[in-house]
Amino acid sequence: MNISALKLGTSFARMPVKPQGVLSRIANWIAISQERTQLADLDRRMLDDIGMTEAEAMRESARPFWDTTLR
Repeated sequence: MNISALKLGTSFARMPVKPQGVLSRIANWIAISQERTQLADLDRRMLDDIGMTEAEAMRESARPFWDTTLR
């Protein structure tokens, strides 16, 4: 980040790397990681309630946090 741009009051939107985009992505990764951890802790009854098998839940919860493609 260009420190002189901050001192001059340059808008973050004009800077090459948008901090809000980076922070948003990190927040999304944290949420995905937490959701996958919680999914791994669900019992069979809870998985039935959401329409997932144990195998599907284990496969989804084993995915890395940065893998956000729909499957």
